[in-house]
Amino acid sequence: MGVGASSVPGNATSEHIDGSLLPVPQLERDKLGLETTVDQSGISLLGTGDNYDNYDNYDNEDDNEDKRPDREFTPPKPRQRHLKYSLGRIIGHGSFGQVYLALEHLTGKLLAVKEMVVKNCSREVLEAIDAETRILINLRHPNIVSIYDIEVSDDGNKLLIVMDFIAGGSLASLSKSFKGIPEILCRRYARQILEAIKHMHRQNVAHLDLKCSNIMIGGDGLVKLVDFGTATRLARDDIINELHRRKEAEADPKKPGLPSEVAKKFNLGIKGSPYWIAPECVRSTLYDIFKADIWSIGCLFIEMFTTYPPFFQFKQVPALLYHIATITEPPGLPETMSDEGRDFLSKCLQINPEARASVDDLLAHPWVAMVNLTFGIHPLVPDKPVVSGHEAHLQQSIDAPPSLATSKADKLLGLFTKTKDTDVTQSTIAKNWFGKSKANLSQSIRNLQASAKIDLNEDELDSLFELALPKEDLSFIVLQHDKILDAGI
Repeated sequence: MGVGASSVPGNATSEHIDGSLLPVPQLERDKLGLETTVDQSGISLLGTGDNYDNYDNYDNEDDNEDKRPDREFTPPKPRQRHLKYSLGRIIGHGSFGQVYLALEHLTGKLLAVKEMVVKNCSREVLEAIDAETRILINLRHPNIVSIYDIEVSDDGNKLLIVMDFIAGGSLASLSKSFKGIPEILCRRYARQILEAIKHMHRQNVAHLDLKCSNIMIGGDGLVKLVDFGTATRLARDDIINELHRRKEAEADPKKPGLPSEVAKKFNLGIKGSPYWIAPECVRSTLYDIFKADIWSIGCLFIEMFTTYPPFFQFKQVPALLYHIATITEPPGLPETMSDEGRDFLSKCLQINPEARASVDDLLAHPWVAMVNLTFGIHPLVPDKPVVSGHEAHLQQSIDAPPSLATSKADKLLGLFTKTKDTDVTQSTIAKNWFGKSKANLSQSIRNLQASAKIDLNEDELDSLFELALPKEDLSFIVLQHDKILDAGI
């Protein structure tokens, strides 16, 4: 079933399986072999439940105080401070506390601090928080959110988790804001996401809740995976061996099973979010968690490209899960995507997990393998370091050949300022620096004059070169034409 055009449910792309949702009907559960309970850990140090995307919607509480009319002035309450961090405005909310923008005292680095009230938390919740924290601490990777510190309040009631502050928002919010992510950028994001997943899988960790709202994008375009509340550490060889053991047990019921404590770790249940969950996760209590991640990757790229995940037209989670568990054909692929992109998605969305690609297979796919992560927009930088001494700096600038950086910067005007108290004239600088460029551009400007786009005399032309040649851009020359004439040069 393809991505349709019907309206998406209000919270279709962020809804988790939890106790608030209707259970799968007993008849359907019997047919599918579903567990009577679903995974409710959902403990996220920094995930969709924290509304981290919307931190700009929260006003400064001190500003709101002053908007009340006819009240006596009272000094604002001081911000909460800790030994190492100052907590600023609230940037998100979670089930057990709030997320603050924090200022690290030693370096001035901006961080996110989740303050969790754990006084009355159950043992199960504390164990889930501990498990997620340990996984994140050991998964040090540029494309995975980092934990920098863990503190406990003096009274022991609060736990502070210090993490990356990611200013760009989630991939889900970006996709909706721009009505889908361009395919060329999808490929760039894919490379980063897959590099992070490869790092995780090599450490026997599967995320199991991959979707656009759990992928944050920094202001520099760097991808960060977040929300490891359902992440599971389990060796793939152990999973394969247990799957074989269960098949043998079906053939020979008298064969002894595993001890209960050992068997417990293989009873994974349903983990993740409904629209991105793999079919085998609904059908069985044990599955290849790493291949389940691959299915979710395919779903999130459909979501990234179209703004909607597969099967978004299902409004009721039980019906959605039943559909996913019983599908015989993969979800439809975006028709406007390239053939390579559609082939990439098809390798992710194989119904049979054994036929599904691995993360290494996907990284070798042409849709991703050709992506150069070093290519992009960068600040313009000088070609050579600045040397001491005014004359040395001036001569270095004159001798340096124009590059992409220097040709786009108005460096000549900067030299005019530096040399206004010297004997070096502006005209001399221009002719020494851009002698060859002037000769080449001269003919181009003559061509423009012939086409009546600009009309300059020789004096105006010389002045134009002195002002405009640093940009080496004919469009700039045309734009400056009227300004030069108005100035009476």
